[in-house]
Amino acid sequence: MKSDKHSLGFCNMDVKDVGFMLPLSAKKDQESVNSLLYYSEGHICLGKIIDKQKMTIQKVHVGETLTHLEHDVDTNVLVASSVHSNLITVTPNGQDKIDEPQTLVTAFENRKKLHWSASEEYKYETGAGPAPVQYIEDINSLVIFGADRFTILDAVQLSRFEEINCLTIAKFSGDTYVFCGTALGFPGIDAIEQV
Repeated sequence: MKSDKHSLGFCNMDVKDVGFMLPLSAKKDQESVNSLLYYSEGHICLGKIIDKQKMTIQKVHVGETLTHLEHDVDTNVLVASSVHSNLITVTPNGQDKIDEPQTLVTAFENRKKLHWSASEEYKYETGAGPAPVQYIEDINSLVIFGADRFTILDAVQLSRFEEINCLTIAKFSGDTYVFCGTALGFPGIDAIEQV
């Protein structure tokens, strides 16, 4: 959909499993005024409305699940929270082996990693027999993309068991800030009982 000179245009799209969508426009880029950004099936997709019932779509494979997405018009950046799953194999002697998937975020060389001492000290239980036990552990990251080409500008991997619950961009005194609300949730602990 687009709004231009008090009229409303519509471009019909048939996309399955859309996680979220938002209009995209940058102050410096007139072409982005009629753009729609959405996340679907592991891809960030940018749709540009060319004419009535015509739209071009550019896809970038992320390889992670995006749970929140914000766009800052002034800086033309996208701030996203993403989740990937690691496979943890615990041997009978208590050694952990972590298999991390190759995604756009995990491949980013300058990714920072946060560590909370409580979450780093957590150990999974070993199995009763001689076979190793496997667990799946979700890892959350805060990622900043350039909105023009979807290249990663910065990424922060949160500590184990830390989840992003809310995300927003705000401006104070001309400066732009990203606010991210997180919580720690350890396996086997019901948050309701901890209140």
